[in-house]
Amino acid sequence: MTTESPILCTLGDAVRIALDKTGYAWLRGVSVGTTHGVVLLQGTVPSFYLKQLAQVTVLAVPGVKLVRNELQVDGSGR
Repeated sequence: MTTESPILCTLGDAVRIALDKTGYAWLRGVSVGTTHGVVLLQGTVPSFYLKQLAQVTVLAVPGVKLVRNELQVDGSGR
């Protein structure tokens, strides 16, 4: 019989995984920083929807106490 060890990851890793699981490529490029349960999101996304999606997604990650969403919206399509 084999026992598998759980894979431990940091809060930053968990946030990154959650953003990746949304399926939106733009959210893979978001910069994520964490300190004591506070998550800082930085970067640029093409819509307000993606900015809000990132925030809601991160808030759902266990251990996240607060999200500082500093994402910039650039709808120019760059």
